[in-house]
Amino acid sequence: MDLASCCPLMRGWQARVWVIKKRFEGVPKLSDFEIKTETMASELKEGEFLAEALYFSVDPSMKATADKLKVGSVMPGLQVAKVHESKNKDFPVGVYIHGYFGWREWTINNGKTKDNQALTYVLPSFLNSENRRDDTESLNVNHLCVSHGLGMLGISGVAAYVGMLEVLKPKPNDVVVVSSAAGAVGHIAVQIAKKVVGCKVIGITSGKKKGSWCQHYLGMDYHINYMTQDVKSELSVVAPEGVDCYFDNVS
Repeated sequence: MDLASCCPLMRGWQARVWVIKKRFEGVPKLSDFEIKTETMASELKEGEFLAEALYFSVDPSMKATADKLKVGSVMPGLQVAKVHESKNKDFPVGVYIHGYFGWREWTINNGKTKDNQALTYVLPSFLNSENRRDDTESLNVNHLCVSHGLGMLGISGVAAYVGMLEVLKPKPNDVVVVSSAAGAVGHIAVQIAKKVVGCKVIGITSGKKKGSWCQHYLGMDYHINYMTQDVKSELSVVAPEGVDCYFDNVS
């Protein structure tokens, strides 16, 4: 089948990709990237599918990954994408998927995981790209957006869930300390410990604003700014009877 007839956004089969233009110095800047095009195959091979990017991940760890690549490489990263054409029964047309496809507009893939990369899988059916919510009202399951597949319901959420509930297994009223508490995994671990289990949660952050956000928005009990405070001394004050669980969130 001629994929171009089904995908009008792919002008002349030239799909956009975001490549690394130069090495990052400090925080990555817009000028460190360049948009180029790549030619897509005109038809799928057996076992392949064509997916359109809807959301890209932007995570701190991506900088370290990009530093190992050559200049001119496509920026690595996770995607939530929608399958438009398929010759793979595990990835049928219309489903939303999670995959390590990098920053590219369109992807032809077979769903197989390479080199210890994140898994390619179909997102739960209750995630709906049409139900996008930007307000802070209570959400029910029918209003969850597929973008959650890169956060709470993605790798970050799984890491927090497994680490907290399957490894640490805290009990109600336990004292739990979470490092990098405002991070992608940390802020979910904080909420699981506090709101699901009912623990006293102390978060370690790199700034006052982050700590304040964790307390007021996530419900964390105390925060310690390791840049201006001595962690050991502060813990002796806010947890005088000791700590039951430590969620080590820093590599």
